Amino acid sequence: LENSINILNENFNKLSKELKDLKSKNSLLIQKSKNNSIIIDTSKEEIIDLIVLKYENQMNIQNEINYLIKIIEKNKQPIINKISILSTKPFKGYKYLSNVFDEEVNIYLKKTINKNQDSLFNKIVLPYLDISPTTENPITNDIILKIKNIKSNIEINDIENAEKNLKSILDSNNIFKSTLFEIDKYLKFKNELHKLK
Repeated sequence: LENSINILNENFNKLSKELKDLKSKNSLLIQKSKNNSIIIDTSKEEIIDLIVLKYENQMNIQNEINYLIKIIEKNKQPIINKISILSTKPFKGYKYLSNVFDEEVNIYLKKTINKNQDSLFNKIVLPYLDISPTTENPITNDIILKIKNIKSNIEINDIENAEKNLKSILDSNNIFKSTLFEIDKYLKFKNELHKLK
């Protein structure tokens, strides 16, 4: 009986030691898994930021999208597919957006000024003038203030606020159609990308 108890104690001690070893190995595996997960999450965020930067500058992003496909969770694959489709309609850049907005502002302001279409001024002079809000004179007209704010938003690459301010102008979908189209492309692409974070 005493011999059996000693054997049982030895077996219990061995089992206890093996269990302790398993816990430490498991803890190391969990730690490695957490570290890999942190590395992958950090890498994913850096890739997403790189994609946005390259998209804004009209550069090819296919390699980065292919890499995201490898590291992204399976349930987010449809988002990657949508991003690939949206990337086929590239954002033409902030400079282009600013130029399009300036052209549409010019047309809008000419139509606003152009009350008497038969006047000599409207027929001869106005077609050759570019009209835009000035920074030198105080501005009191609400729409001109909004246009100035939108221009400022575009210059500092704050596209979200530029869109918000544009949509606050009555009939903006018709007046600033090209500007809103370009902004919409950019924001859809960026919003889909941020769903991956």
